[in-house]
Amino acid sequence: MTNGDSRNERLDSWKEIARYLNRSGRTVQRWERESGLPIRRVKSAKDAGSVYATRSEIDAWLVEGNVAGAGDGQAFDRPRGGTSKRKSTLLMLAGLAALLALTALAATLRLGPWTLPSTPLLSG
Repeated sequence: MTNGDSRNERLDSWKEIARYLNRSGRTVQRWERESGLPIRRVKSAKDAGSVYATRSEIDAWLVEGNVAGAGDGQAFDRPRGGTSKRKSTLLMLAGLAALLALTALAATLRLGPWTLPSTPLLSG
């Protein structure tokens, strides 16, 4: 394994581990506590509290079926390249904006062009 491969293999924070598993950081921490998710802690005063894991160890842990005991009641499926919640929200907002624009266009076309009355409203 080359040095570049080992960097891609290693997940260096709770956030990276959670993203790899497509779960929240709290769920991943619970899995470590209750189901033995293979997490390693960095042993230095400077990085106290830092964790890391390897993709291969996590994949092996998943294959062993340890997730079933995690207690979240969900079948585990780690999508490859799926959309995130943020992307889904942005797509929904873009769709809503397009719908509003089409509604405004339809209303404008239905009412016709705006014209001013030919006679004055007030006579003096």
